[in-house]
Amino acid sequence: MLVSLGLDFNRADVGTRESFHLTDSEVEGAYVRKTECHGVREFLVINTCNRVELYGWLEASPRSLRSPHRYLALRYFGSDVEAERFLAVATHRLGRGAVEHLFRVASGLESQILGDIHIQGQVRRAYRLAVETGTLGPHLHRLLDMALRTGKAVKRETELMSGRSSVGSEAAALAARRLGGLEGKRCAVVGCGKIGAHTTQSLLKLGADVVLLNRTAGRAEQLAASVGGRVGDWDRLHAEVAASEVAIVATGSRTPVILLDNLLRERSAGDPHLLLIDVGMPRNVEPAIAGFPDTTLVDLDQLHPDAALVARSRVDAVPKAQDMVSAHIDEYMAWQTSQGAKEALRPLREALHEICMREIRYATEQGGSENDLERAAGRIVSKLLARPMTVLRGTERDQDVEVVHGALRLIFENERRAGSDLPPELETASG
Repeated sequence: MLVSLGLDFNRADVGTRESFHLTDSEVEGAYVRKTECHGVREFLVINTCNRVELYGWLEASPRSLRSPHRYLALRYFGSDVEAERFLAVATHRLGRGAVEHLFRVASGLESQILGDIHIQGQVRRAYRLAVETGTLGPHLHRLLDMALRTGKAVKRETELMSGRSSVGSEAAALAARRLGGLEGKRCAVVGCGKIGAHTTQSLLKLGADVVLLNRTAGRAEQLAASVGGRVGDWDRLHAEVAASEVAIVATGSRTPVILLDNLLRERSAGDPHLLLIDVGMPRNVEPAIAGFPDTTLVDLDQLHPDAALVARSRVDAVPKAQDMVSAHIDEYMAWQTSQGAKEALRPLREALHEICMREIRYATEQGGSENDLERAAGRIVSKLLARPMTVLRGTERDQDVEVVHGALRLIFENERRAGSDLPPELETASG
């Protein structure tokens, strides 16, 4: 049974989301804590700037589990208190609903910035980390593979991800709208990862004077060499930000890097109004800065309404993308159904294999003559029919006998007419 829990920008504000956000190393710790904790046989976590999502495969039916979502939350947090807190705010999904949501996420349909080009890389990174730590099995492997293939198809065959739209590029566009253009405006980019790179490219296209700030100077230098901008000194972070008209912040820090007291020391009466856009998760700018004079602070939640205006250019691609997602969902669900049939037949396959091996071994020990093989075949057939015959003899009502008889006829008579000794699933029993 597929189970998922999700918390995103539609469901919770940035403060709530960041309280559940874990770094890759923390997720890895949750993975290795106990692989099959609480009956969750397969497990995946997707963490992005706007979502925390858990996916699990439980080897049980919904009727046999009182709270499958609780087991999933416990698998992630390892704590009843944190699990219950997450369950209270997360969206609960089962089966097809969980599949549909993940496929929509991987296709950019559930992103804060419609068609965000970063989402596929984020899902792929989550997939890779789960593979490396061994928490995936056949169901989630197939699910993630098909989700990523769906996203690629949507990107290739629709305009949903046109224009290289991302949180960073939309932050730059928001700054341009707020300031009436960025030509010649001094803009600081704090954090030179993927979001910082897209932010920088967008700012430079808008004519901004960009200074790059990164804790590891080498990354800032690489970005400056590849796309442009100049490198600032991380030790002068607050001075560089204070002297800018726009600062867009997206680092991997777990705590704020732009602090109120430090900014206060660097700002003076003659400095221009500062627009601070914090797109980090967790937040990279101390929230108290929002009340600082001549400063405007925008976080991910406030970015969303402005970015939605820009996303209208991609709205026309949504119906086709949704149709593609639906087709891929049907394909996955068909595969999952076939897996269910295989699982149901597994005990029979194992019994067949054991009986055949035992009888063949006995016939071989007896010399393997034609008569020996004939008798071995007869014993195999008798043993295979023993259990069905017991069930039929124990059936009290004629109607039940007809149901069982009809099922057996449907399975075996059709195969006999087709010239097959056994169904395909059973033909590989000894493999």
